[in-house]
Amino acid sequence: MAAPTFHKMRLVAPATATSVTITTPEGASAGDTLYIGIKVEGSEVTITAPVGWTKIGQKRTTANSGWQAAIFELPNWNGSTTTYKIEWGGGSHGYNAIISAFTGTDTQTPRNITGSEGIKENASSNNIAVQGYTTTVKECLPVTWAWNSAGLVVAPAEGWTEDGDQTDGPETAHKTTALPIAETLATVTHKFSSGTNVSLTIGFALQPPQPTGQPNMMVI
Repeated sequence: MAAPTFHKMRLVAPATATSVTITTPEGASAGDTLYIGIKVEGSEVTITAPVGWTKIGQKRTTANSGWQAAIFELPNWNGSTTTYKIEWGGGSHGYNAIISAFTGTDTQTPRNITGSEGIKENASSNNIAVQGYTTTVKECLPVTWAWNSAGLVVAPAEGWTEDGDQTDGPETAHKTTALPIAETLATVTHKFSSGTNVSLTIGFALQPPQPTGQPNMMVI
């Protein structure tokens, strides 16, 4: 069975507002699994998922509490709804975001992961450590998302391909080669090209379509 693959990506132009309407990437196909990673300035902001999407993580930095990150998932995109609105409370705030599309995932449970769920925080460093996990089926594609607040450029770890890097916001990458067997993926360490900063990260593995009734481990 073929592994999931990265398909398309769109950078969302940074601005300041009380919400943002995000357009799906040009060339994305019905059946793709979509992800939105967003950074919003403001320590007490609650970021609301677009209609039909699931929030799989949100976290405010503790060392630099003026911003926070969230990530949303939409499996089995219908191919016709092309705009989605994300809102947050507490007035107008700066934001930036990336939306990405993957093809060939399981349409019900795209993620196959083990570990503790949620976005993790790294202390200020020139490294971005993304927690590892253990997959339970073969041909999973590891994916990472990371956020920083200093406009630093991220250099992906060896063996990883960058999908998008939004200045002063989210960066996303996938492992260049899918995992041929169920295995444990160690902590992945991306690096800032220069400088240091606090970062927020999340990692997960996308699984190919599974037989009906196959138990899927969904852990981040």
